[in-house]
Amino acid sequence: MNTKMNIKLILCVLVLAIAAIACGLPSPVQSPASSPVKAPQNDSAPAQTAPAEAAPTSVSIVIDPDTTIHNVLTASLNAPAYRTTITITSANSVSEMNAEVILPDRFHITSKRNDKTSEMIIAGGKTYTKTNGTWTESTQDMSNLTASFASALGKDTTISDVKFVKADVVDGIPALEYSFNSLYKTADMELNTATMMWVDLLNGLPIKMVEDSVYSGTKSHIEQSIVYDPSITIEAPKP
Repeated sequence: MNTKMNIKLILCVLVLAIAAIACGLPSPVQSPASSPVKAPQNDSAPAQTAPAEAAPTSVSIVIDPDTTIHNVLTASLNAPAYRTTITITSANSVSEMNAEVILPDRFHITSKRNDKTSEMIIAGGKTYTKTNGTWTESTQDMSNLTASFASALGKDTTISDVKFVKADVVDGIPALEYSFNSLYKTADMELNTATMMWVDLLNGLPIKMVEDSVYSGTKSHIEQSIVYDPSITIEAPKP
């Protein structure tokens, strides 16, 4: 990977991908258990419980945290469309992004950094940017970049120190909180990330993430919330 690539671009692609495209990162664990067991329990379990008629979880949430995170990340490859809000804080700036995502290659992203707002649509193998209220097709297709970066993440990333933290509630949704470290390393770069992930207890997909990343001595704090909505549509803008 080109080491001259802007670190903010890398991080933006990472946090967009981490709940979806890049969530296929292979965890160094054995294959998931053939049948799910009860979720981990501790004294901080939420008061609410899933209704008896609720659909079964889409992934196996098991006692072993390594296996559960492997299941969650793998299942995210087939996640329904979602909306995500991302805040990236570094020493010199705060960036905010709101995005709609349809896997594998459709994005509608609005971002704000240093009081400057930009909007981008990736759809149909083309990328469009909005300038002064007018959509223009970009000469660089970002869908290829996200796909190639996601592929590199899957190949060159290792996940370690996976831990179950506690049962929790996120915006009224019963969730399980996990922590893990990831290392993306190639001959050109090294990206270390400590992640806290909240997993929806019903569908087994991430709904909140908090990450602290270090790249070449530059630290970034990333907070992301995710809401799944299969009714989302993303189309190329009309001329």
